Amino acid sequence: MQMRNWIQSARVAHYGAGLTIPQHRHSEASLCLVVNGSYAQRTRGHEDIHHAGHLLFCPADEPHGQVFAQGGALKILLYPGPSMLEYLGQRVALGTAPFTYAETLVELAGRLCSELLRPDGCSALIVEETVLEAANLLGHAPAADAVRAPWLRRARDYIESRAFDAFSLADLAHAVDRHPMHVAREFKRSYQRTVGDYVREIRVRHAAALLRQGRQPLAEIASLCGFYDQAHLTRSFRTIHGITPGRYRLGTRQS
Repeated sequence: MQMRNWIQSARVAHYGAGLTIPQHRHSEASLCLVVNGSYAQRTRGHEDIHHAGHLLFCPADEPHGQVFAQGGALKILLYPGPSMLEYLGQRVALGTAPFTYAETLVELAGRLCSELLRPDGCSALIVEETVLEAANLLGHAPAADAVRAPWLRRARDYIESRAFDAFSLADLAHAVDRHPMHVAREFKRSYQRTVGDYVREIRVRHAAALLRQGRQPLAEIASLCGFYDQAHLTRSFRTIHGITPGRYRLGTRQS
């Protein structure tokens, strides 16, 4: 759908189950609103899992790669005009590829998807209005990595280097010289997930990579990725991907 002023164009894009898109870049800046499904996106050396309710800004020529879960994903791709870029640029550091999550965005994504797939004479106005509402939430997004406090970046690095081992919040706090309560509060505020949630994401991400690569027994993969047992892996994997590791592996082989 072609728009004016704030949004140059908007479209709904479907990504297939298990699809892998190698690192690439786009000549235009874009906003991406996830309607359903989930995927991992690697940007600037970090990988984040995105799902319904996530809104991402991708600067022009920003290298990024994606791996989609076995349920695939449905996304709305928005190409902002000069007015939108100016508005957002006054509220968030666009050059840092920010993203945010809000329950409200799940509803807005559904509304946008409906208007884009079944447009009528009012759809252009409704889409523009809804996009502005969503963009305002990105304008209140937590700081991106480039502008986060150095100790928060050290905390993330610590977690990523020890995600497959057992460590406590006190261990993490000691490593970055902060109080555990302060670490827990600020990490969630800045990264939009708890420390424990982030550890689970990393473990599940690694498990998914092993499932795509070979035929290792699930119990062995669970052990390698820091889970107590196969049942623990299955519960955590289903929480993020919506399916069991076995179904994920089967879908990978068939795709």
